[in-house]
Amino acid sequence: MRCVELERLLEATIGLEVASVGPETISAAIRRRLRVVGLSQEAAYLRKALSSPEELQALIDAVVISETWFFRDGSPFALLGEFAVAVWRGRRAAMPLRVLSAPCATGEEAYSIAITLFEAGLPPGGFVVHAIDISRESLRRAERGSYGRNAFRTSDPACQAAHFSRSGNEFSVRPLLRAAVHFAHGNLMNARFLAGEAPFDAIFCRNLLIYLTRAGRQRVIGTLDRLLAVGGMLVVGHAEMIPELTAHFQPSPQPGTFAYRKGKGASAQPEIAARLPRQAPPRSRSGGRP
Repeated sequence: MRCVELERLLEATIGLEVASVGPETISAAIRRRLRVVGLSQEAAYLRKALSSPEELQALIDAVVISETWFFRDGSPFALLGEFAVAVWRGRRAAMPLRVLSAPCATGEEAYSIAITLFEAGLPPGGFVVHAIDISRESLRRAERGSYGRNAFRTSDPACQAAHFSRSGNEFSVRPLLRAAVHFAHGNLMNARFLAGEAPFDAIFCRNLLIYLTRAGRQRVIGTLDRLLAVGGMLVVGHAEMIPELTAHFQPSPQPGTFAYRKGKGASAQPEIAARLPRQAPPRSRSGGRP
């Protein structure tokens, strides 16, 4: 049985479009939480979720989908490597390249970004990756930095050897890579998400918009616009090249990258677009450095 009030609570809190995951998924998550907290009535659980931020977070963790792997859809990472080199060459060393991964899920994307930047030639301290997610459970797994074979569906052995230490079937992030990524809890639906942060040169926001209501998408897209520097690159999921984004960003011409650029607008950030590659085709990771 559906609990419409709890569905509305999730919609208001994280912008979730219930139909995108299916009402049965929400109902199953609610039933699991009822068993955990020892309640039998959904009305009582609704009161608990409304009064307890910890329980609301537990419900969000039970609902959020965190399926990902290293270098998923490899073309955006190849584009990021070329983008980073173009920006870095024209920038003072005191200004590290800033990249945001949100949502970052269990960390594979954020670490893939950092590996890409290292392999593009940026030094330690030459960039920073901020990785944000709504799920605290996903963040705990990301911060552990330990992954099984299934997380490396498209990665080559040389990459694993360079950036991970292996113990049996577990691969742990090496310290240099771990230090380049900063994980934090956050909600893109929050109007003050990363308020006061300097703009990001690149943002990966993949496979989130497809799960949001129209109002939720508009709010998140507005936040992305606020956080992305002029000339910066926005990467979304392959199913998220939607009309709402073209009102704020310019689609990238490179096929298969699912990327946008931010043109001149209200932001007073320095223009970097003139130093970026325009039509260079994305390269496969198997060919070496991006």
